[in-house]
Amino acid sequence: MSTWVTPGPSGFRMFLDSIIRYQKERVRDRDERAEIARQRRESRHTARQPTEVPWEVIATCVRRVDDAEGQCVICLQEMGGGGSARECEGGVHHHRAGVQLPCGHTFHPRCVFPWLSKQGSCPTCRRALS
Repeated sequence: MSTWVTPGPSGFRMFLDSIIRYQKERVRDRDERAEIARQRRESRHTARQPTEVPWEVIATCVRRVDDAEGQCVICLQEMGGGGSARECEGGVHHHRAGVQLPCGHTFHPRCVFPWLSKQGSCPTCRRALS
């Protein structure tokens, strides 16, 4: 009586198995990289979404400055002193008084309020109002 020995996998079969394993790992890695890229895109998209801020919140966060100095970075006009109105770029009238945000940056009220209502952050440093 003779015993048959079942031969193990041939060298060629082992080679094919290693190629299949390699391809499966590449597909898995590609899928993982695609998922990471998708998550990054989504996080960037949600981070850029403007946050509507109610006027009540804006009013409690800003401070009127009657003797504002420097330049409004939105309209690029000097803040000036005193409380009289003057013409600004584009024919829009601004008071020389400014509003100061919690971060310390000062702007013309008519320049910064539309921005604040849509963005909820300082146009210069992007610090949130709250």
